[in-house]
Amino acid sequence: MADTKTMLRDQAGFTLVEVIAVLVILGIMAAVAVPKYFDMQREVETKTLEVALNDMKSRAVMAHAKSMIANNGTAIAGDQNGYDDLGFSAVGDVTAAYQDFNGTWALTSNTVITYSINGSATDQATFTLTAGDGTNPASIALAIP
Repeated sequence: MADTKTMLRDQAGFTLVEVIAVLVILGIMAAVAVPKYFDMQREVETKTLEVALNDMKSRAVMAHAKSMIANNGTAIAGDQNGYDDLGFSAVGDVTAAYQDFNGTWALTSNTVITYSINGSATDQATFTLTAGDGTNPASIALAIP
């Protein structure tokens, strides 16, 4: 019994210097990791917007193809001159199509859709549609700030 008490009393803990060294190392790691985390969030948001862009482009090609089928091989520009022709006649349609996005969608006009990244009014991506013609589908460009 005496040996156990002596053993417990003789055990040493961490010194103050060791504890401070660990805290400094953790602080340095946090200072490096936090900015990388926010950069990763932004990169994910950008890649996600590119997925939406590709979906919109696919919708434009489908609208062009439907117009060609309906008009004996020649598409009509009026069948593909706005987002309503791609199935986005209201902001609810855009929100429903991309419901897993964290930001806020706005159908600014029939040729412009904006996406507020994380709900920020100053951090907005813009999808701009240029009408198609008889031989080319509508084109959509994405501008990310």
